[in-house]
Amino acid sequence: MKKIVGILAAAAVAVSAFAVDFSAGIQLKGSLFNYEDGGNISALSLKSANSKDDKPFIFSISDERAGGQVKIYDKDEGKAADPKSAMVASAFNIWFKPFNGMKIDLGNTDLALNCETVTYWRGKVWGSSDWGYKATYEYDAFSVAVYLDAGGNWFEKKAAVAVAETALKVAYNADFGNISFIFDGKDTFDTLIFGLGYKGSFDALSFFVDAEFTKAATNGIGVDFDVKYSANGFGIEAYAGMITTDLTNFTNTMRLPVFFKASYALNGGSLYAKFVTDDVLHVTQYAVANYRPSQIEAGYDGNLGCISYNIAAVYDLTAKGFSVPFWVRLGF
Repeated sequence: MKKIVGILAAAAVAVSAFAVDFSAGIQLKGSLFNYEDGGNISALSLKSANSKDDKPFIFSISDERAGGQVKIYDKDEGKAADPKSAMVASAFNIWFKPFNGMKIDLGNTDLALNCETVTYWRGKVWGSSDWGYKATYEYDAFSVAVYLDAGGNWFEKKAAVAVAETALKVAYNADFGNISFIFDGKDTFDTLIFGLGYKGSFDALSFFVDAEFTKAATNGIGVDFDVKYSANGFGIEAYAGMITTDLTNFTNTMRLPVFFKASYALNGGSLYAKFVTDDVLHVTQYAVANYRPSQIEAGYDGNLGCISYNIAAVYDLTAKGFSVPFWVRLGF
């Protein structure tokens, strides 16, 4: 915690000394009503268990050449939250541009092919995200990004020991769309991943399609497709994928994620309804507490000045439960 306070203090000094953009935010998250299969009922509860994606506290500064972001939360990499300490974990990233076209990221960073915007994380065939280093160079329509995971040794032969990761992404952005290629090497390059993606748009319609091949102890493939349409306040998005980690055991390792969302914009917010389905294998893969692979949700996203909020009604097809979750975020 002292380290985090020191980072915030240094950032505050930077804000006072230089002309930089500053932003921060906090989140309140809870449930108005929750019913679980079997008759368990609860109401008016606040949740203290947040991950870094729940935005419980965010602090960031930036200018044209450098910047940084700190996230403070209370659940560290799958560990249970500590009820006696509201903030026990953090994630931060700093970046700088040594010269035009080049950007260096240090800390928590990510690199991925295309991803849908129904869940913003579940619908993608490849993504690398951890503590590491990323260098990105852009020139005209081309961009090249190299990611190095600092999680271990790049060359070490030990049984059942995961070592560092190296990922490369090359993209070309043209009038006809964006084409991207990825290469990812893990575990002393015993695991190799190759991927190709395309993203394009035509008037009110946009879409992407991705494919990846994994060469490892068991070979796998992944393909997905996403299409979005937006016009006159109405929006719709549909995503579908097929991912398997073992081609020789296709049936038992196959995932078929299907996501759908429809929304209608109003003054100050939007109404939406979405359907998300996956399978039990996904729960085992990510090991996320309270993760539900299949849900139907209808709700409202609203904005009021620097406040954004959401309230929804959710039916859980997996656990056969009903809930009314909400969150409120304050950003400035």
